[in-house]
Amino acid sequence: MVDATEEIYLTVHKAGLKALRAVTPTPMTVVERENPFDETSEIVDAEYIPEGLCGFTWVVIRPASSKFARWLLKKGLASRGEGGGVKIWIGGGGQSVERKKAYAKAFAEVLNANGIDAFAESRLD
Repeated sequence: MVDATEEIYLTVHKAGLKALRAVTPTPMTVVERENPFDETSEIVDAEYIPEGLCGFTWVVIRPASSKFARWLLKKGLASRGEGGGVKIWIGGGGQSVERKKAYAKAFAEVLNANGIDAFAESRLD
């Protein structure tokens, strides 16, 4: 039997997955130049990265004492974060920070619509 808290989690997770799957990352090419300080020097190696920028993304939920945050901690879905909240690391989406950010943003938006204070954060790797 699914309780109301778990139902919210399943709803936000589904929204996150839908957003993640809708993203096509912007590919990039990483080049190594003969002289790394001269952009006009000869390219000695290049690698095409179809998934684009790599990074980390998470959702912060505050306060950590809320029913939803406590449920996440109990289920092992979140860890204690800074500033009195909990943090959910986004693992799906491969290495694409664009996909992970889409998931996290949708996840947080649906939580906020359900009266739960949440926001997405990210950093490049």
